[in-house]
Amino acid sequence: MEGSHVAPPVVAGRPAPTVAGDGPVSPTGGAIAHFRPLGLREVVLGEGCELGDWQRRNSVRTLPHCIEQIRASGAIRNLERVSEGRGGNTLHEGVHFSDSDVYKVVEAAAWDGVRGLCGEVQEFVEEVSALIARAQREDGYLNSWFQGQHPDLAWKDLRWGHELYCAGHLLQAAVAGRRTGSRPDLFTVSSKLFEHLVETFSMRDGDGRLVGVCGHPEVETSLVEFYRLTGDVRALQLATRQVDLRGRADVELPASGLLSDSRFPLSYFLHHAPVRQRVSATGHAVRELYLQAGVVDVAVETHDYELLRASETIWEDLFGGKTYVTGAHGSRHRDESIGDAYELPSDRAYAETCAAIASFQWNWRLLLATGRARYAEAMERVFWNAIAGAVSRHGTEFYYSNTLHLRTGHDDADEDSPSHRLRWYECACCPPNLARLMASIQAYLLTRDASGLQEDVPSSVELRWRPSDVQAASSLL
Repeated sequence: MEGSHVAPPVVAGRPAPTVAGDGPVSPTGGAIAHFRPLGLREVVLGEGCELGDWQRRNSVRTLPHCIEQIRASGAIRNLERVSEGRGGNTLHEGVHFSDSDVYKVVEAAAWDGVRGLCGEVQEFVEEVSALIARAQREDGYLNSWFQGQHPDLAWKDLRWGHELYCAGHLLQAAVAGRRTGSRPDLFTVSSKLFEHLVETFSMRDGDGRLVGVCGHPEVETSLVEFYRLTGDVRALQLATRQVDLRGRADVELPASGLLSDSRFPLSYFLHHAPVRQRVSATGHAVRELYLQAGVVDVAVETHDYELLRASETIWEDLFGGKTYVTGAHGSRHRDESIGDAYELPSDRAYAETCAAIASFQWNWRLLLATGRARYAEAMERVFWNAIAGAVSRHGTEFYYSNTLHLRTGHDDADEDSPSHRLRWYECACCPPNLARLMASIQAYLLTRDASGLQEDVPSSVELRWRPSDVQAASSLL
């Protein structure tokens, strides 16, 4: 693509060019866009078809199951202890970034709310939304591990802490709640958190604030979506800053030594080279794919064609020789990372479910920005071959890794590579991720432009159009 960086001036408080849509990815009217997504309520999945039945199964089985497991895992109790001021002498339950799993379930419930929630799910969302608000610090900071275990280390372990990662998932849950009207109260919490972020993190060189990025990219996409919802360009500015700081040699990635060791190189965290200079996909697969989704989000909202092309360059390397036939990514169990070109062992494939979902989300953004068919093809392939296989037909058992070849007598001791789907995982990032994707999947199936509609991921759908759109729609489907 040709062009130069012609980003609009960044002025705090200036509204976005036009109101964005109501789905998970809703570019503003001023964004680079070849296609536009349809509204969340404009597409209804047909009954009796594979995808429609799957979404309903997600509503009545997967989402309630995730709530049950979130409660059992201690993730809710972690927030309760912090909200009651008794975190100090009680150990955190589960992984230190367990808050993110709670936020993903709340996000899933918000998207599912357009079809109506059962009493159990509605009760959970109301309870947890109030709990999150009580757990939040007065200055807007929110993270149950740091608040409950080591409040003195807040923002001092950017390498492993996942603080911005968790913050990003809370922002996304709040955006979903506001767009669907199901959880507008969570927006107050997210707004306080956002104000804390912009007061804490550097927006430009020399401003005296914390210069740093998260060891696990994710916050970039959520900040851009927060901008699209609110029109607050500080969110876009901070997202852009996070992308531009990543990989800079003068930007440290500090670690406390409490959460993990230092065996992984900076490339694992995608902090080994500036985003615009990289030419190959590497490092932790989910981190890479989440980062690229955020890169595209920033590029389309700032009209940065150079940045968009940088992400397409990574795509070409990744899909040219580092992608499984199923569309899955990540060949190494040791560090959940992307391997060398054609390093794609079938029996040792890691192919994490979250990486497949992140690939789907990244390709969707590239499709909207460029209109190139290859991105729709990548979405369809990874969805039906990697994502669909990660959850059972009952909707309550899941794969974390997705091997392509299971050997007879395979040792089932490692929960990250079992011979069968499990009901939950200690690191439970994948099941809630599946739940939030399937709750909003109708928003990813079709696009529109001046010529009409495009069906990007074929399925049986019912379209709901304004009267002025009916003739155009009926002529195309």
